[in-house]
Amino acid sequence: MRIQREQVVAAAWTLLDEGGLEGLTMRVLAKALSIQAPSLYWHFPGKQALLDAMADTLLQDVARTVTADSPWESVVRSVAGDLRRAFLQHRDGAVSYRHL
Repeated sequence: MRIQREQVVAAAWTLLDEGGLEGLTMRVLAKALSIQAPSLYWHFPGKQALLDAMADTLLQDVARTVTADSPWESVVRSVAGDLRRAFLQHRDGAVSYRHL
């Protein structure tokens, strides 16, 4: 069965939550998915690309409720709250995002 990009990212979040950023390696991720490490490189050329994809999933729900006519103060408050919730969802969530 072919591994999907979304499965790789989900497994990476699981590993990050368990062992932090230091515990997330391409080799450990491949083992967790029961595949060979080179298979990961089909989806991600390296760890940085994986972290970028993880950051995308982390931020996918940020600012979803902001409208063009919203006052800037409420936009800032809303986005800041969304970011905080996103970063707190996962261990080292903010650290993962910082690696962009």
